[in-house]
Amino acid sequence: MLVAYTQILSATGMSATASCPMLGTPPTWHPSVLSMTRPAPKELNHAYVNSLDGLNFAALKSDITSMLKTSQSFWPADFGHYGPLFVRLAWHCAGSYRRSDGMGGCDGARIRFDHENSWADNANLDKAKKLLWSVKKKWGDKISWGDLIVLTADTAMEDMGFETLGTCLGRLDDDSGFWSEELGPSDQQQEVAPCPEGSGKCQEPFGAAFLQHIYVNPGGREGNSSDLVGSALQIREVFGRMGMNDSETIALIGGGHAFGKAHGRCAGGPGPSPVEQPWDSWPGTCGSGKGADATTSKFEGAWTETPIVWSNLYFKYLRDLSFVKSVSPAGNTQWEISPDPATKSAPVAHGSGKTPIMMLTSDVALLHDDSFKQLVHNFADDWALLNNSFAHAWYKLMTRDLGPYERCVGPLKPGPQPWQHVVPSTSPSADSITEATTQLQSWLSTQGARDSAIWLAAQCAATFRVTDYRGGCNGARIRFSGEKGLAINMRGTTNKLDAPLKKIQTIKDSLSGSLSMSDLIVLAGGLAVMSSSSGIDIPFCGGRGDASSGEGSANLYPWLTMNGMTGAVFKQNDLQFFLHAAKISGLTTPEVVAFMARMHLADWRSYYLNLLNNDWVPVTTDDPAVAYRAQDGVASASQADLFLTYDDDMKAVAQQFATGTDDLFKQTFKAAWNKLMSADRFNGPVSNVCADHFATDAPSPSPPSAVSPPKPMNYPLNDDGDDDDMPAWAVAIVVLVSLSISLLLILIAAVLYKQTSDASRLQFVSHKQKEGISSAAKSEAFPVGSGGRA
Repeated sequence: MLVAYTQILSATGMSATASCPMLGTPPTWHPSVLSMTRPAPKELNHAYVNSLDGLNFAALKSDITSMLKTSQSFWPADFGHYGPLFVRLAWHCAGSYRRSDGMGGCDGARIRFDHENSWADNANLDKAKKLLWSVKKKWGDKISWGDLIVLTADTAMEDMGFETLGTCLGRLDDDSGFWSEELGPSDQQQEVAPCPEGSGKCQEPFGAAFLQHIYVNPGGREGNSSDLVGSALQIREVFGRMGMNDSETIALIGGGHAFGKAHGRCAGGPGPSPVEQPWDSWPGTCGSGKGADATTSKFEGAWTETPIVWSNLYFKYLRDLSFVKSVSPAGNTQWEISPDPATKSAPVAHGSGKTPIMMLTSDVALLHDDSFKQLVHNFADDWALLNNSFAHAWYKLMTRDLGPYERCVGPLKPGPQPWQHVVPSTSPSADSITEATTQLQSWLSTQGARDSAIWLAAQCAATFRVTDYRGGCNGARIRFSGEKGLAINMRGTTNKLDAPLKKIQTIKDSLSGSLSMSDLIVLAGGLAVMSSSSGIDIPFCGGRGDASSGEGSANLYPWLTMNGMTGAVFKQNDLQFFLHAAKISGLTTPEVVAFMARMHLADWRSYYLNLLNNDWVPVTTDDPAVAYRAQDGVASASQADLFLTYDDDMKAVAQQFATGTDDLFKQTFKAAWNKLMSADRFNGPVSNVCADHFATDAPSPSPPSAVSPPKPMNYPLNDDGDDDDMPAWAVAIVVLVSLSISLLLILIAAVLYKQTSDASRLQFVSHKQKEGISSAAKSEAFPVGSGGRA
């Protein structure tokens, strides 16, 4: 339900638009500053998403199956089936996801680009992408690379006997690896999520245990095959960084290892990566480098006797058999059955015969943790339990980075899952919104209420992140301790959100109609913005629902105001993190700079001038939002405020806002506010409920006070915002007058120069005559313009 403010605020004189625009040197104590470009958020592709419902998936999956079973000479299929290879491709495409900031995942299919393309853990996956090109070439833009990678893995497992839960479609391909920069290895990654290369000790916010890998070292924690307890602990920790619990972790490990084999024929490894040798990447370092000579991880062997048939044999072997250390042909430590390794044997991948199965240190480690060991036994004993657990865990692995359920499209998707935290939508009536507006305006007229309402709405909405599309104010989870209790919301022992939440709840309870807390929070914030600064008209898009708990708030923070917050895994007082927060917020650089003035709308120009003109000193207060004071002792600022003056791009925008037109700032702030308040209102992967409905539900007659769409913000250095063009006749007069003045000035300058030149010449000649210089020499000494020759 959408209501334009012009319909409900006529008595107040406030106006609203019927359209919704969605879419310095640091001080010596500050660490070094790295620059980071921030292009616009991922481009949206409506045509692709709309075409998915009509796609012939039966024909597409038939082509995929044919490709899976047709071995190619450039990379012969293990066991005559490429299924395990494509399970690995999809796993490594999606498994880069991390919960700390939502980076990674298969949305965007960035595994096609460096950095991910050349990760050591992705060795030989270039062959899988080459094989998949035959399908992509035929189907073209009808299926994105991201969707095709996941769908191929699902189709492969189905062909090998496993029944998947379904496939969520709607992934949009990126055109570069920009959104993988923070996954590393890169300067940005080391600033945001530092990890010593090769250490195996990477900590959250980094996702994996070490760089260029998806999870842990399969050879044991830090390569120690004897530390089985430590390996198990690291498995739990690292899988937890992508939001997996113990059951999901063990189901994924055993389910994934039901298929395929490890490749470790050559001691020299797979050879140069794509970034090192793009013309022939990972060629192998012994024999043919493929087929029986293929080397990827330097471990060798299959996990089960049926590597291209779905089974729970992996768990049965761990439950029933004993394993001892052995060595792969490439020299890595792995594990074989004791006393007779041939007790369980798999077919050789290329040729005829049998070869003993093997286990990795990370597999055997599952028996050295009580919880993991119990799950191994459960899955060995209960075939149905494993089927259900792996189906749900696999779907979560493939889909977690796509965000809320509303972003899944296509006929293959299953129902909503608990980790998608579905919030039921509502349909507030116009009467309810009008009644609520009246009561909210009464409250906002009291001292401090406007600031409280703006702070509450901003903190509620600014948790949104464009990386995995989580966060935002829909659900109003800011009512619960996870978001509400952050240190940035505290002033001493008092929570700054208590009073406004209590007041809005009272208003909600008094309404004759129904309106969710999330709608009321956003409505109150918009009204407060408009009453704080004339000329910023905020449309209201209703229909949000309220979550029953704060469970969906894990790892969500109001990114742009995060400094001073306890319990976070990032370096909060670091400029590079602030730039990272700006990137994942989905706002453009001008929008970020405008949004930072949200608490200063009554005098926003002074906010920027104070930041730019003052020297700041750190102070200790009971409010994290007041971390610095100007040397005059009057103005105060947070660390995040000062970051605007440390980054060149943001500083340039702040300077433009400080000196530019009112319209420049107000239109940019309006765009930023509306984007954040509506960013989580999904209608598929590319559409937004608010943008769509404002276009269709707005009243036909445009009210006199309606604001026209904002003009593009180019931020020219000398733009005064004046659009009053002079008529042609006036321009002609100005030109003629200018030319006349110029000619007059030239004549005056010439006369003055002639007089000065004559006087200088007389003085010069007089001086030379005294020295007895000849008349010929004197004639050559005359300056240019006096008749002499230059």
